[in-house]
Amino acid sequence: MIKKSDYLSERKDDIVNREILSEENYDFYLKLFKHQEEYTEKYSFNDFPSYIDKESFPALNAEKITLSDNNRHTLIASLEGLAAIISEFHAGFSLERLLSHIRNDQNSLSSLLRSFLSDDHAALSSTVTDTGIGIEELIFIITNWFRPFIIKMRHEFFSGRNTDEWLEKACPFCGSYPDMEKIVEARDNNRFLHCSFCEQEWKFQRFGCTMCGNVIHEKMGFYEFEDSLYRFDYCDVCKGYIKTLRVPQKDREDSFDLAVENIITNYLDASAIKMGYKKL
Repeated sequence: MIKKSDYLSERKDDIVNREILSEENYDFYLKLFKHQEEYTEKYSFNDFPSYIDKESFPALNAEKITLSDNNRHTLIASLEGLAAIISEFHAGFSLERLLSHIRNDQNSLSSLLRSFLSDDHAALSSTVTDTGIGIEELIFIITNWFRPFIIKMRHEFFSGRNTDEWLEKACPFCGSYPDMEKIVEARDNNRFLHCSFCEQEWKFQRFGCTMCGNVIHEKMGFYEFEDSLYRFDYCDVCKGYIKTLRVPQKDREDSFDLAVENIITNYLDASAIKMGYKKL
């Protein structure tokens, strides 16, 4: 699969000229992707982790996750690099209190990752208080900081698992929720969800809300942009929505990267929010 930085670079003219992203935001994400690609190769695992279940889903047990000294040091270095990128584009925004916290407490990294994976709002709120970082900013940082580590782990210990029978809304590897979905014409128009954290993709039922599970047709719908591969599906029960990419029969499925597509389809988010829907 093409690297995210290359994928974004190939589409620069369209993205910037159509003002999907400003030149500054485009440069930010390009540097962010290059940083993540660099660090994905630096994480290593000596043995099959005890916190990954070989049979059940989700496979990653957040409560048992631990970090080796090597991965902990690499994660600290990664956050330092991420902090430099953010400060370059957002003057005055500092991660120094978060960096100081994780440098001084060797257990803080694994605790922060466990809190994020288990959706522990109390623990995350405590981190917000301790670091002075807003909750939305903290989620963004944790997601983009730990993502290379989680992706490397998934590639090494989960890539061969068959998830065909897992038709749930949570990721079969890490348990996180999807940020986008795709409908693949070449695979009988089957529907696949894309994990917002580890980027695992898995099959989902053909019809039903990805947020609340509603299957009442009259309570669901979608808004499709004319002459576009994109739409958003919405649910009037939970008022949630998810963005959808249709992969045409003529196109290779792996020629699309949904993590990048999620960023460059912000106009879909704006339309959904304007219509009264929200991401859950």
